[in-house]
Amino acid sequence: MDRPVEARTPVLALLVGLATCAGPTETARTEPGAPKLEVDPCQEDPKRHALPLDGPRDFTVADQAFQAATLLAAGGDYGAALPGFQAAVKADPTHGLAHLGTAEAHLYTDDEPQAMRSHLATALVLMPDNPRAHQRYAQVLDTLGEKPAATRHWKCLLSLKPETGEARYQLARLYLEAGQAKDAEQEVREAIKLEQANLHYHLLLGDVLEADGRPAEAADAVAAAAQLAGRSAPLYRRAGALYERANNTTAAAAQNKRADELDPPEKARALRPLPEARSKGKKK
Repeated sequence: MDRPVEARTPVLALLVGLATCAGPTETARTEPGAPKLEVDPCQEDPKRHALPLDGPRDFTVADQAFQAATLLAAGGDYGAALPGFQAAVKADPTHGLAHLGTAEAHLYTDDEPQAMRSHLATALVLMPDNPRAHQRYAQVLDTLGEKPAATRHWKCLLSLKPETGEARYQLARLYLEAGQAKDAEQEVREAIKLEQANLHYHLLLGDVLEADGRPAEAADAVAAAAQLAGRSAPLYRRAGALYERANNTTAAAAQNKRADELDPPEKARALRPLPEARSKGKKK
């Protein structure tokens, strides 16, 4: 599955932090005068794909298996960790972090999206306020091509952690793919406010502005990305091309000059005349 900018972190630190994020499991409420319950959009898809939660439960056994698997995952041995997380889920199907750990282990081993989806859906049913579970779930849905559901879960993550630049970047990308340039611009600009030195965010802003028919602003965004990248001739050339489209020849020349300094263009080579053959013998 595609992971464009995300830095992976050891599962041990990850899951310890996530344990503090788990919230209440109530997901629907009755509106005054409404005849039926309102469905929480952040629970709609997870409830359809969650694994059964019935069966015997032994939390002590489950948590022992979970802790052991977490240590293996923290050491990078996800192949060995996966059976441990699965054993924890088998011992107690309501162990939300064990489901999340199982999904993470799948990600780092076989990267099987359907298995990840089932365990992440279950984790979200059990821990609806868990930001990491929403993040992983959105990624899996995107991989499966379910763009509207992926968009919804990036929004769910942002409702819990509005300062998550990655979520705003991914949401902007999905909006751009859906042809919603204005919404994409709003999200990616928020992402840049959170992480001004992230060149991927500036590049996406350039894509958004170019799609919206604003080449001068798109050029500024790509030029900013080129500055952050430092030595990327293609980025400087792209900025130059956008400035040319915006009829800003001065800025275009500056960008193209920098690109040529980093990657000089090939020049036609003039063939040198062959040297005259020297006489092998002495003149008499």
